[in-house]
Amino acid sequence: SRFSANASKSKQATSRKKSLEKIELEEIRPSNRKYPYIDFKPDREQGKEILEKEIRKRKILFAAVMTGVFLLGLACGRCIVSASKPQRTSYKHYKIIRIAANETLWDIANIYMSEEYGSVYEYIREVKEINSINGCNILYGQRLLVPYYSTETELPNT
Repeated sequence: SRFSANASKSKQATSRKKSLEKIELEEIRPSNRKYPYIDFKPDREQGKEILEKEIRKRKILFAAVMTGVFLLGLACGRCIVSASKPQRTSYKHYKIIRIAANETLWDIANIYMSEEYGSVYEYIREVKEINSINGCNILYGQRLLVPYYSTETELPNT
């Protein structure tokens, strides 16, 4: 059983040999063509340089389109910037105030709050945090430190 694989190979070889012996040469007809030829026509010219030229053309076209888009965006951006209101730089300052009669945190927010705060509630929360106020009660004559924004870097003490 150790050499059974060789035996089957031997049988195959013997079988092929017998089939080749049965073939007669008269059955094989010689070709009338001396040099057989098959013509293939490629879709594009062959060669690495031609492919690189095509890639280079596409890169140049892409760069030209992107430059146009950039310049158009730049031109439109200038129109938008010139039409919008100019940016102003504002600085945060603090002021000590004295509470008037019947004045509330809401009244103080309406006086000192600016657009830098998202809402009146946000401003009141900051005033309460700065002055360590737990509730909403403030007293007549009480002094509070209130934040406000101004375009000036330094303001005189008032």
